[in-house]
Amino acid sequence: MQLFGYAALAQLWDARASDSAGTLRIADDHRAMLDSFLKLTETNAAAFDYYRLTVAVLEILRENAVEPFLRQCSEVLAALGDQPSKAAHAGLEAIRQQPLAQFAPDEVAATCERATDYIADILYDLVFICLYKATTIRSIAVDHYRNRKARFVHATAALDGGQLSDVIEGRSYDSSTDSQSVILQRDRELGSDFLNLTPLVIDESAFSNGRLPNLYFFSHQDPASERYIYRMIGNPANMIAVPDEDARRAYLKPVKRMFDEFKTIVFAA
Repeated sequence: MQLFGYAALAQLWDARASDSAGTLRIADDHRAMLDSFLKLTETNAAAFDYYRLTVAVLEILRENAVEPFLRQCSEVLAALGDQPSKAAHAGLEAIRQQPLAQFAPDEVAATCERATDYIADILYDLVFICLYKATTIRSIAVDHYRNRKARFVHATAALDGGQLSDVIEGRSYDSSTDSQSVILQRDRELGSDFLNLTPLVIDESAFSNGRLPNLYFFSHQDPASERYIYRMIGNPANMIAVPDEDARRAYLKPVKRMFDEFKTIVFAA
């Protein structure tokens, strides 16, 4: 669910950035949900309700007549609002909020089975994400020859296969995507049709020039240092901070600039 919340927030960022007339409006209840995301800390990040965040941001887009990049999202609000999905969400929240120590040993197996059923009910509404291509854009070069239109040559890494690969593929487009970013594409042959998920989702290798993709989700912000904390997808115990005190990770500085811009634009009054 976190990925869907971030995809919705990424599109809200684009919508607000292009709203030169200042006509995009955010209702107070939706703004409260956005503010709760902005206030994530280490103590509350694990229990944050990305289901509610996703629904809130999709409603903001619908109320402002913004066509979602994930076109199926037009139907997702109704799907997530049906009784099976609401019951699944409520059931998962009840399980998540119960301290682990309160589960009797003979309850664990049945609780896990029940949670699996709840997750299946929600994923049924969201399985369409498989239609989109997740790609890392490592770098972009420009080819511009005499009397010809410029071409933008992207160094890309596919992220949607069964196993992450170290294959870097060059793709030439007549328009540019965004450097050092994780994007969603409907078709990898079309450079102009994409949704940029960075800095909510980052591929460390896009900044470090590492061999394999190394993907992280934004987790929370440390209130004392104001650093942004990311957790590795698939291994959340592995964390990085932006900016990192380790000089060897100075290459992550652009992530802070992007996140600062994201907060300024999306959460503006």
